[in-house]
Amino acid sequence: MAKETLSTAEQNLINDLAWDRNSKRLISISNPYSGQSCELDERGVALHDFIKGAEALGLNQKFSLGISLFAKLYPSEYYTLLD
Repeated sequence: MAKETLSTAEQNLINDLAWDRNSKRLISISNPYSGQSCELDERGVALHDFIKGAEALGLNQKFSLGISLFAKLYPSEYYTLLD
């Protein structure tokens, strides 16, 4: 997980996601197309779910914001799960 400076929009998105900020557990998420998986913290899982939901609903601006934020915070996981 990379350490990055977030824009106001990115920080607001993170703040609005539902996740246990005290949890240290990792959750395995799989790419349904490649079958590859990786472990994400709860924030990463919440962001991943947000992206998949925005994609399914056609919310293009929210999808784009989520994708760019995920790539910034989880670069190697981005290539495994969302690229």
